Amino acid sequence: MSSLLLITLLVGFVAAVGAQNTAPWYTITSFNAALTGTNNFAPFYEARRAALMDSIATDAAWSNSDVVCMQEVVEPADRLAIVAEAAKVGLASAYINGTVEPGSELSGRNACGAQTARQLSTCIQSSTCVSFSDLRDILACTLLQCPAEVGALAQSCINCLISKGTLTELPSCIAAPATDYGTHLGLVLLSKHEILHSSITAFSPSSDLFRRGYLRADIRSVGTVICTHTYPYMESMGSAVNDRGAQINLSQMKALITAASGHQAIIAGDMNTSPSLPDMDISRIFIDSYSYSLSQSFSSPYANGSTTACTFCTYNPIIGIAAASNNQTMYVSSILDHILVNRQVFNVDSAGTKRVFMQNLATVNTSNGDVSIPLSDHYGIQVRVQSAAMSHVWSLATVVLAALLVLLSTP
Repeated sequence: MSSLLLITLLVGFVAAVGAQNTAPWYTITSFNAALTGTNNFAPFYEARRAALMDSIATDAAWSNSDVVCMQEVVEPADRLAIVAEAAKVGLASAYINGTVEPGSELSGRNACGAQTARQLSTCIQSSTCVSFSDLRDILACTLLQCPAEVGALAQSCINCLISKGTLTELPSCIAAPATDYGTHLGLVLLSKHEILHSSITAFSPSSDLFRRGYLRADIRSVGTVICTHTYPYMESMGSAVNDRGAQINLSQMKALITAASGHQAIIAGDMNTSPSLPDMDISRIFIDSYSYSLSQSFSSPYANGSTTACTFCTYNPIIGIAAASNNQTMYVSSILDHILVNRQVFNVDSAGTKRVFMQNLATVNTSNGDVSIPLSDHYGIQVRVQSAAMSHVWSLATVVLAALLVLLSTP
């Protein structure tokens, strides 16, 4: 066979290999929807819910996504409605809260056990925690003074109380079916690609007020996606609660990194940790967790991007209204939402890294008149990624071809 013919065949072969192995790009989206039910934690639930459902059909941020990780979708009916609407724009595979949907093991039980609920109520009334107006702050305070009582509550009870937004609804939570509230984490994972395997994992210890965890899904072509919502910073609480929260949040970040290790994995969600970027008016929150992720070869492309801005922002009208209704001081702007990618595993398209779901899509009536608001108290983020291993195939093939050409052209 002549050298010219051999070279021609090699060129054709390498071109074919390169065409087949050029890695595709995938868009990953994370969004805390703050659909926490009819309470005042994130106000105007009904208006925002309706706007969100409409946006799935009209906002390209949904249809352009390959995978969407959503947090704080508390009501079972909302999770199922989102799945149905998302399927219409190609996000036809879904995983919602693992095995408890609605949860056969909860059948016949009430959301709150009468005895444990009474013990909690007695503890709160005899403590200094009654000085707080926000139910979450009351329960967080109670963790320090009556941890056994809070730890004894079923997650369905906590979910019911938070959904109601007040302790005065304790009797209705005792009467409510546990299947209405479940042991869910409020997570929804949507995908355009087939979900091959999935699982749900609760963080340890399980006796904390905000019992968080993660969904893990092995998705065809994309890899492993971990969807999570970690322990929150309590703006109105003192250092004792938040120092403990920082430790819990860090332990959860470590668990996420461990779950992702050894896999082509992406971690997405509201991680309640933020870097400090003073020039952009972004305040640090549980900074040790963010720093730990960076030390483990992960990066947060959105937080490091050229167009970085807060995802939890003081100028979001929902946050101002929520702070006023809970008699709290104004929150600080931060980047709580992240899509963590392993720098050794993925390439990142900076042009595809951006903030989404910022439009004011609902109009609500307040004491100050009509106000236009966005879908949530968080803005969403998107990151476009590519498998670095697959993208290197073409580069390697090119090098091999060049070497062979040199050898064949040498007399």
